[in-house]
Amino acid sequence: MDGNRAFERVLTFAGDFAPLLVLHALVPTLAAASGTEPRLAVALPIAMPTLEKHFMFSRQALRAGRWWTAASHMFLHANTAHALSNLQCVLVAGPSATATCGVNGAMLTYILAGVTVALDPFEFGTQRFERIVERWGVADRVRRIARACNFLGPAVEEPASKYLGIDLSKVFDGASSTFEEARRSAVRAVAKKVQDNVRLLGASAGASAFVAIDACVVAEALLTGRRCDVTAAGLHVASSVLYFVNEWRLIESNDNIGHGAHLTGAAVGVAAFVVCRFWRRRSRWRNYGGGASGHGGAPSSPMRCHRNVFSSPTA
Repeated sequence: MDGNRAFERVLTFAGDFAPLLVLHALVPTLAAASGTEPRLAVALPIAMPTLEKHFMFSRQALRAGRWWTAASHMFLHANTAHALSNLQCVLVAGPSATATCGVNGAMLTYILAGVTVALDPFEFGTQRFERIVERWGVADRVRRIARACNFLGPAVEEPASKYLGIDLSKVFDGASSTFEEARRSAVRAVAKKVQDNVRLLGASAGASAFVAIDACVVAEALLTGRRCDVTAAGLHVASSVLYFVNEWRLIESNDNIGHGAHLTGAAVGVAAFVVCRFWRRRSRWRNYGGGASGHGGAPSSPMRCHRNVFSSPTA
């Protein structure tokens, strides 16, 4: 019975979220546009140059005035497998997002996650390339120079101080600090230049936002003692947390996957959950005795549908 309820929730969500799902279906994948995989029957005949110009985001596209790519990149995927993986996450976690934020709020959160990833306020993209540049061996060379200075320092500091009146320790410290600052500036400049040329596509940010909202809802049910399957709910939250922890660990991996984008999307999801919870509690306070327009009666639980997913079969 719980399985039937969960399936009904997914169907309801798919109907509510249909406008964005249809947009995903209308935009062909890059593989389909290039002819390496079949194109969906409903997909529009959009050519590769059009997809690259109007459905891929980059800092260069933004500077060129194609501001809509900050959102349109979400509807373009590399191939069918890429699109289906994001669709799976959206369908599984989406019902919790609509139950928490409402249909319009969930759609806004979904798009806002993609736009936030494009703008990259946390600079995950730049940090990723900084760490990749560090792995080229630059840091090791700096450490070797520093060790050489520390080794040679005592041998020349005393004669220089005695005969020339020069305190070489301060000279070495100043030179080391200057060199390190220049190195960091160079690494960051290279990283930002690379990041400016990176092209972004896919809806994983929106999917990550929904997964984060879903995890917050289940964690809230556990913390407030709502009726649920504690084991299943605990595993659900733990798996979501471990997933995002692993994304943080992989943020600097050179695998063409935007792990930082997943983290940014999750941050947007958590923020949306907090805002919606605050707004709903404030609304209930106003409507049920706390404000001038108060009415009698107790408010119904806004998370009743989600609780059914983890309810015990005997409940």
